[in-house]
Parts: sequence; structure tokens; C-alpha cells
Amino acid sequence: MIESERRTENQKPALDLLAEYQARIRRLAFINADKPDDAIPPLLADELNLRRIGLTGEQQALTQLWREGRILADTYIETRDRIQQRVEDIDRSLAHAGRRSVSAWFRHRWRQIKRGVAHLR
Repeated sequence: MIESERRTENQKPALDLLAEYQARIRRLAFINADKPDDAIPPLLADELNLRRIGLTGEQQALTQLWREGRILADTYIETRDRIQQRVEDIDRSLAHAGRRSVSAWFRHRWRQIKRGVAHLR
């Protein structure tokens, strides 16, 4: 229903609302998972796998742009590393039933800090 009512003038609020509903649905699916062995819920696993496929496509497109000389090497390296980190985060989430380990949380926070400091330069 929200998608059918989306127009140019209300696109951002509509997409924000859809994202919020999607996050709530994922949370509920995770909480109400009928597998007691802490397995990742199928809905969440499917979403993570789709994100991983999308990131793989981004990596391929990025490499092609770099090979064609349409982006600088620095841009390529920085973006490639960021995409690779996201792929690794997804792999860890799949391996740990969707829960972040403490070390993954620290790595995530460290990357955020590094990006924040890089923007100050």
C-alpha cells in the first residue's frame, strides 16, 4: 500500500517508512524464530544472501570502471575495501546466526572512527 502511494514529492518519507517496517519485520522474525538452536531465521538469511550478491555485483562493476580508467586508483582501492568489509560483515553474521560478535562490533566502531577522522582532514 505504501509503495502504491509513493510519489516524487513523498518518496523519501515513503522509503523511510518502508525501511522501518522492513526492519521491524526482520526483528520480529528473528525474535519469533521457531528454531530453538539459535539458527538464523530464513527471512534474515535470504536478505543477507541477497545483499552479498548485490555487493559482489558492485565489486565487479567497480573493477570494470577502474580497468576502463573511469575512476582513480585511490577511489577504487577505498571503495573496494569498504565493499569487502561489508561482505565480510555479512559472512560473519551468517556464521554467527545474525548476531554480531564483540570483535565484529569493535571492528565496526573502529571503521566508523577512522572514517570520521578522515573527514576532518
